[in-house]
Amino acid sequence: MSDILYISELNPNEKNGGAAIEKRNLLYLSKNFDVDNAEAYTLGRGKLKKILDLFTSKVPTLYNRKEVKNIKNKILNSDAKVLFIETTKMGYYNKIAKKKGMKVVTFVHNNEAYLYKTTRGKLYVPFIKKQEKLAIKNSDYLIFLNERDILDFKDYYGNLSKYSILPISLDDEVNDSVLTGLKNHKKNNVGIFFGSNFPPNYNGIKWFKENVADSINAKIYVYGRGFDNCTELNSDNVIVKGEVDDVAKMMVDADFVVSPIFEGSGMKVKTCHALMYGKVFFATKESLEGYELSNGAIIQCNTKEEFISNINKFIDSDSSCFNEIARNDYLSKYSNQSFEEKITKIVNELIN
Repeated sequence: MSDILYISELNPNEKNGGAAIEKRNLLYLSKNFDVDNAEAYTLGRGKLKKILDLFTSKVPTLYNRKEVKNIKNKILNSDAKVLFIETTKMGYYNKIAKKKGMKVVTFVHNNEAYLYKTTRGKLYVPFIKKQEKLAIKNSDYLIFLNERDILDFKDYYGNLSKYSILPISLDDEVNDSVLTGLKNHKKNNVGIFFGSNFPPNYNGIKWFKENVADSINAKIYVYGRGFDNCTELNSDNVIVKGEVDDVAKMMVDADFVVSPIFEGSGMKVKTCHALMYGKVFFATKESLEGYELSNGAIIQCNTKEEFISNINKFIDSDSSCFNEIARNDYLSKYSNQSFEEKITKIVNELIN
């Protein structure tokens, strides 16, 4: 008998923030438990299909009926004790698993109804709310990334079942050679913005280009999946590069990182990456949501004036491009050792 049947919305091998969290979750679940096939089930995301199925299916979800049926059968035929599901947008699956007698753990990546309402399209909100209500009702345990999402869920849906906070964490990618490069890097007046092309990221770097870029003494390179063809973002001081294979080189070559994000939910994986590499980090309050950081770990900027002033001050100073405080915060709070202990305890309680 398997311990866990694992279902995710995305493929953990994709290069975006949500997939990075899923990859971590699956890695440590598979390390400590017998996970059914140890693979993710990537759900369909075609826009036209979504709309058609929302209005024609007896099971109004964001995914096409064939995929819904396949995963439903996977749950019904599974001998796993626990369903671990990486989205609140498929409460239908939670309901099937609970009816079958399985325990259900739901990892809450975002308040999806709020996220769609503000960034992805209000059309979907009623359907997402229905699924999120089912997810909450049919979960034995909810895992959140931060306190704000818990408060948002309570505001949207009322009382919650048993839950806890497991913030973003990542495996340390910084070996001795990379660390040496980071510490020895000399300023070349280059900053970076990185992240996949979805509305909060796109809107953030577009705002930065229009309000900040022309007034700073540095060029900003934009890296991330889906940005390759966003030539409209190019300017004298903003250069779109698109998807990158060598993250370490990208980080070592940059003087600093910017994160002008003003909307969204959950936590920002790019923030954890910036801390891991000890980068000088200019970030909005939204980019820092859910993080508990030491004084000096980051430079918070929420207006164009703050971004311009702080970036230029750094460029013109003798300050190092490596931030030891940020690196130490990552090691003590956002590496994967503490996460493994917590998630193992949660699942063990449900299995036993």
